[in-house]
Parts: sequence; C-alpha cells; structure tokens
Amino acid sequence: MKGLPALLHVEGRRAVVVGGGKTAARRAAALVEAGAEVVVIAPRLDPAFDTMAVTRHERAYRAGDCEGAWLVVVATDDAEVNAAVAAEAERARILTNRADDQNAGDLAVPAHRRAGVVTVAVSTGGASGAAAAKLADACIEAIGPVWPGLLAAVGPLRYESQRKIVDPVIRRRVIAQMVDEKAIAAYRAGGEAALIEHCRKLIDEASDA
Repeated sequence: MKGLPALLHVEGRRAVVVGGGKTAARRAAALVEAGAEVVVIAPRLDPAFDTMAVTRHERAYRAGDCEGAWLVVVATDDAEVNAAVAAEAERARILTNRADDQNAGDLAVPAHRRAGVVTVAVSTGGASGAAAAKLADACIEAIGPVWPGLLAAVGPLRYESQRKIVDPVIRRRVIAQMVDEKAIAAYRAGGEAALIEHCRKLIDEASDA
C-alpha cells in the first residue's frame, strides 16, 4: 500500500467508531488518548469499552450516524456493513479508516508506540499487524530513555531560539546543535539542568553574534 505517513490532530474532533469488538476497542482507545470526542456504535461492546470516556450507542448502525463526524472508523465483522458505512462517510467527505481492509478508506492506522514526545509508527502495508506491533516495540526499545527526555527539555528552548535568533541560517544551526552529540553528552552527564544550560549558552552566543 502506498501512502503518506502523517499524524492526525484529532483533539476535540468528533470520531465515530462503528463496531464493538477488540479491534474497534483498540482504535477507540487510541482516539481517546489523542483527545478525540469518540462515539461508539455497535449492538454489543467489548468489556474494554467499560473504562473508556466514550459515548456509547449499543445498537446497529443507522444511516446518518456519521453526520458531523470528522473521522469514521469502520470495524465490524460484517463486510456489507463496513462497505455501507464507508460509502456513506465517503459521500459526506469524512475521513474513513476501515479496519478490515487497510487499502480501503482514506487512512490506515499503523502500529504505534509512544515514549514521551517521541512517537514511532510502523506499517507493513497490511502484510502482518502482529509483525508491525513487534517492530514498533523494538523501535521504542532501541530508542531508550535518553531521546524522549532530551527532546522534552529541548522543545521549549527551540521556541526560545526562534524568538531570539533572527538569522534563519544561524537559528537552524543552533537548533541542530541542541540535539547533537555534545547535547546528548551534556544530558547524560548532568541531566535536564545540564542540557538546558548547554542549550541556553548556544542561544545566547548566537543572539550576540
């Protein structure tokens, strides 16, 4: 499957999940975590939904249920229902994810893991969801704790550099230096405080140049 990898900003947006099984529950949980306003529609819901902050409609999907949604996730075990819901969403120009067919709809949801501000997403083009999950786990393990901690500290300083350093070429150089080997060494040796001191020195020297 060819596609453009992207992060969807769903906070505060209405997302309708059609289906009540384990796959639907995983999709709904990810949307809730990302801040979406999730509505779930299915005759029966997996117990995993019991602890989720979602609006529940324990019934079959009805035409018009996706009205007002920004995103629709179709995850029932009935191919005809999935196709009908996806077709309705497409007519309404609503982004659609079909859990039963990664190549259908507008977007696929890759296996993803988070470590602080770092998000890793892995797609196998529909070949194996289990393999994608294992690869995502392996990527997060390989990243380790340093990068998430370093980036959490550097984030605010990046915006500080944008305010203080006028020259864009110098600014890009300084932002790159905030995550280079010297920055990593400073973080490893003295933690967040040492990294912030190192980065502020870079910003101040560039501001005075």
